[in-house]
Amino acid sequence: MKLALFMPHQNAYSETFIANHINFLPFEKVIFTGRQIPFVIHGKSNYYRIFSLVDRILYHLGDKTHWVWRQSFSQFLKTSGIDVSLIEFGTMAVNVYKFLDCAKIPYVVHFHGFDAYHKQTVEANLKSYKIIFRNAAAIVVVSKAMKKKLHELGAPEHKVILNPYGVDPDLFSAGRPSDASTRFVAVGRFVEKKAPHLTISAFRTVVTAFPNAQLFFIGDGPLLNPCKSLVKAFGLENNIYFCGVLPPKKIWDYLQSARAFLQHSIVSEDGDSEGTPLSIIEAQMAGLPVIATNHAGIPDVVIHGETGLLGKELDIRTMANHILLLANDPQLAASMGRNARQRATKLFPLYLHISNLESIIRKAGNHPAIHERN
Repeated sequence: MKLALFMPHQNAYSETFIANHINFLPFEKVIFTGRQIPFVIHGKSNYYRIFSLVDRILYHLGDKTHWVWRQSFSQFLKTSGIDVSLIEFGTMAVNVYKFLDCAKIPYVVHFHGFDAYHKQTVEANLKSYKIIFRNAAAIVVVSKAMKKKLHELGAPEHKVILNPYGVDPDLFSAGRPSDASTRFVAVGRFVEKKAPHLTISAFRTVVTAFPNAQLFFIGDGPLLNPCKSLVKAFGLENNIYFCGVLPPKKIWDYLQSARAFLQHSIVSEDGDSEGTPLSIIEAQMAGLPVIATNHAGIPDVVIHGETGLLGKELDIRTMANHILLLANDPQLAASMGRNARQRATKLFPLYLHISNLESIIRKAGNHPAIHERN
C-alpha cells in the first residue's frame, strides 16, 4: 500500500509524533509538505522528483493558486499510484482535501491540538472542517477531550478514533525519584497554554520550605525571556535554571535524575489547548510522577494519587502543595513513579500507537465510499 503523508511544513519533521509516523508506519511513503498546494519532498521515483522540481519553479513564479495547476496536482495524485493519505493536522487537511476528493483518494486526518481548539483557527476553517468530517475515511484524535470537541464541531461519532501518542519504552530506563533530592524538571515550549510562569510561581512557595530545591526548564519559545525576568524578580536564580532546547538523550538524563515532572497546562486566552502532551507520557515512561493540571488529555495519562497529582488550572497553591508533598515524601514519589512507568508501558508504548494507526490507514484504503464522492 502506498501512503501519501501530508504535513504542514518541513520543520514538522522535528515533531516527535510526525517523525514516528514517517519512520515507523510500514508503508511506501510519498511525503508532501507546506503551502496551499503541497510539494513532494520525498519519493523514490523520478516521476516524483520531476513533479517536485516543476512545483518549486511554478511556486516561485507565483502560480500556486492557478486553476490549471490545481487540476494538475489532482491529476498527479490520480496517476501516482497512491492508495490512501494521512494528513497531519486539521489545518493541513483544509489545504489538500479538495485535491484528494478530486483524485478519489481516501484520507485519514490526524488532529493534534491547536487545530481542534484555537478559536480563530477553528472559526476560520469550520466550513471546510465540516466537509472534511463528511468525506474523510477516519479522523484521529489523541485525547478523550479532543474527541468530545470534534463531536461538538460536527464530526460523526463513528469516524472519530482515539489513538493516544506512544513512546518507545526501550529509550527510557526507570528513574529513581526517591534518590533525586528535591530536583524537578519541566519540558516543553514556553507558550501560554503550557503556562511556565505559573509553574515558576508555584515553585516560589516550594523554595520557601526547601531553599535548595531546583527546577530545570528544558525548551524554548516566546515566553522564555519573560520567565527569565520573573525568576530574577523572585530572586530564584539559584533555584530555577533554563537549559534551552536539548537533544533527547540529555532530556532523558534530566528526567532520570528528578523527583517529579511539572507542567501547569491551561486553556489560553485564544482557546488553544493541549492534545495529550508527549512530554508527560515520556516522563511517566521514565518512571517519574507528574504534577500537572486537570487539562485536556493530561488526565488520560496521569491518574491522580496513583501516577501523579493533578490540580485545577490556575490553582498555583494546589500545585505548590503537590510539589511539597513529593519533596517531603520520596517514597511516595518512588511509588507513583513505579505506577507511572507500569501504566505507560502498558497503555502508551510506541508500537501500540503505530499499530493502531496502521490499522486505521489500511481500513481507510479500502473505504467503500471513496468512489461515491462528488
